[in-house]
Amino acid sequence: MQSMTGYGAANTALAEDTFLVEIRGVNHRFLDIQVRSSWNLYQLEAKIVNRIKQHLSRGRLDVTISLNKRSPEAQVSHEINRYNELIRVVEKSLLNAGSYAAAVLPLIGQDILNQEKVLKPGDESAIIVAFDKAFSDFRMSRQTEGEKIKHDLAEGIEKMTTTLKLIQKSWLISSQNRVTLLNNKLNNKLSTLSANTDIPQDRLLQEAALIVSKSEIDEEVSRLLMHLTSCQGLINDSGRIGRKLEFTLQELLREANTIASKFPEAASHVITLKSLIENAKEHTANIE
Repeated sequence: MQSMTGYGAANTALAEDTFLVEIRGVNHRFLDIQVRSSWNLYQLEAKIVNRIKQHLSRGRLDVTISLNKRSPEAQVSHEINRYNELIRVVEKSLLNAGSYAAAVLPLIGQDILNQEKVLKPGDESAIIVAFDKAFSDFRMSRQTEGEKIKHDLAEGIEKMTTTLKLIQKSWLISSQNRVTLLNNKLNNKLSTLSANTDIPQDRLLQEAALIVSKSEIDEEVSRLLMHLTSCQGLINDSGRIGRKLEFTLQELLREANTIASKFPEAASHVITLKSLIENAKEHTANIE
């Protein structure tokens, strides 16, 4: 089981520079990948996205690529080189002084200042190396978080099963009282109706049996136990079970609502059951 929440970071050192790649992931219905950088990385972005899609199917991922100078001396040297290059361009442009030069000079200067945003030969492979390391850490963190969610879900399923057994026990006790009450009411009704109407007693008994059968919760309990068994099997599966688990929990909630309408005497137990289901749904929203 893998969570959709994770973090990974890695860097690759070159002669004077260090590329840092950070990957942050949160839950999302689909796979949404955003690559952020100061450079023009269209081709490199496609490679990164393809690498991610080979392993993930859901989640929002923010991939950030930044450049850090390895030392203050290297940063100063880099800035001096940029400044000298800007001076050379200005001096050359002033030789052809005129309105055209005055208009173009600011644009040329800005272009020189932005030259660090252009990848140099070898930078692309360095970024890929850093990304692969960061992505490996990221997937490991997702796995670790997924194991925590699996533990919480297992505990939740166990508590749901215990609560369901309490509902069953309450139903058995209540059903005996219900039969007695219904029998008394039926006899009273029959004695009242027999004096004024000619209703077959068999017909009345059939209606009474129908009322009792409609109020039974055996089928709902059976389906709940089946869904809980299915949930237990899913959380032990190593595949991508997020959507399947979401659907199964939704079915659990539907059956719990039906029991609540049929058996209001067990309201406290049903509320506990529904609370456990909602808690499991929150955990499942973060599973791939």
